[in-house]
Amino acid sequence: MFYAGFDIHTKFIYATILDDNSKIVQQGKFLTSETDLDNFIGFLPPKQVKIVMESCGIWEDFYDLLESKGYDVCLANPQGVKAIASARIKNDKVDSEVLAKLLKADLIPKSYIPHKEIRELRALVRHRKILIKHRTKVKNNIHQILRIKNIKHGFRDVFTQKGIKYLQAMNNEKINCFLKIMLVLEVEIKSLDGNLKENKTSSKEVHLLSTMPGIGNYAAQVIQSEIGDIERFPSPKKLCNYAGIVPSQNQSADKDYRGRITKVGSRNLRWILVQGAQVAVCYPNKLQKFYYRLARKKSRSKAIIAVARKMLTIQWHMLTNKEP
Repeated sequence: MFYAGFDIHTKFIYATILDDNSKIVQQGKFLTSETDLDNFIGFLPPKQVKIVMESCGIWEDFYDLLESKGYDVCLANPQGVKAIASARIKNDKVDSEVLAKLLKADLIPKSYIPHKEIRELRALVRHRKILIKHRTKVKNNIHQILRIKNIKHGFRDVFTQKGIKYLQAMNNEKINCFLKIMLVLEVEIKSLDGNLKENKTSSKEVHLLSTMPGIGNYAAQVIQSEIGDIERFPSPKKLCNYAGIVPSQNQSADKDYRGRITKVGSRNLRWILVQGAQVAVCYPNKLQKFYYRLARKKSRSKAIIAVARKMLTIQWHMLTNKEP
């Protein structure tokens, strides 16, 4: 058996291949293309090679390529690798060698790899989030122009149909430019929403999640895409840890300090839970009562985080027991 550690970069990969005796069989740099991959590792039968690479923003396409060729591939958690093996000298060669050695010793702290359907859903909902961010920036730019020109409109939301006609009637070159960009983004967002409604990936889980106050179809799909298989979380606490919405802790002897939330884990899951919590507390329900009880003792932001954590705990039970 051969063990390969791949240190992935945008344009190239530095790889080290070890044999059963931990001797380097092949080491070097190659471009991130199928041809260069075959030239580097093609002399070895795929079934005799185990490959590890660190989880990063560009792992998915290369992972799919390796998997399609029959290689046994695993994804390493970068923080876990750093905790196990740290070196004074750090470069691509050392990183790939460390990964290969950890793989051979079966010490790789593995990252979860969702099914391809879940990864595709995750890509869609994240793309929508990016478009919404761009639209918000464009709206803020228009608001800024109105403030600079000291224009006070009577609209609660100036981006309704009537509000947009009002803005267009100003014949302001900059505002018209931003409106064109905003309308293009609106078309793309609506098209994406249509694709998400037709998406049947984990539709049962999405339907269950959308029965919770504050969670619509899009929010449910974000949550499902980030969680993936609920069985990988043995308890609600583990799921809350994954979302990074648990208090940080510093304990020494008889002293135990609790600080702000860790924010370690899925940033998108944490974001959508907070958004959902802010909606849920606006309507009469148990979550709203819980929120007001905490808000009287603590700040509003802390109460919202507590509601988000409670919602995720409930969602764990919903998905585990298949109950609305």
